[in-house]
Amino acid sequence: GSRLGRVAGDGSITEFPVPGFSAAGITGGPDGNIWFTQFFDNKIARLNADGSVTEFEIPTVLAYPIAITMGLDRHLWFAEEGGSALGRLTLIREVTVPTSAAGPTGIAAGPDGRIWFTEYLANKLGRMNPDGSITEFPAAFRPTSLARGSDGLSWFAAKSARSLSSPAPTGRSRYRSTPITRGLAARIRSSASTRVSSGRGCP
Repeated sequence: GSRLGRVAGDGSITEFPVPGFSAAGITGGPDGNIWFTQFFDNKIARLNADGSVTEFEIPTVLAYPIAITMGLDRHLWFAEEGGSALGRLTLIREVTVPTSAAGPTGIAAGPDGRIWFTEYLANKLGRMNPDGSITEFPAAFRPTSLARGSDGLSWFAAKSARSLSSPAPTGRSRYRSTPITRGLAARIRSSASTRVSSGRGCP
């Protein structure tokens, strides 16, 4: 079965067995518990303080939940790679991604306080707006995981590429290409006009 691991300050590791065989994304929740996705089991699960696990079924069949994060709204948000949707655990609310079969994989709270996510199959980034709508931005080379860096920016990894196109989504498609040697990453800057810029390596 699957296990979750906890690393102590001295480097020792404690493992916690959990149901199923497909624990994937993991995050701390607003309740102080650890929450994780169960990719093939189509569930979101909570590791309780006593070591027990509580599971929550996702309504969409074959949603394949993968990454999970806590937003600045203190709700848990997760990416459904198979369902092409984002889920919010309140308990669960799903928001359909505009591009069908987009394959959302990474998700994180951005520097603008909104939920950002990657669309692996559609080569896009998505942003959840306060009114519940989704805005999509072009992003080349299969964007995968997404995280907020210590510099206050959101960074995402792009798979199998040696260069990165950087769109300025202001209604027109404007691109510039930046060579990348190792550790391909790009960052999302928060400004009046959101743009995606390229960078070398991860922060």
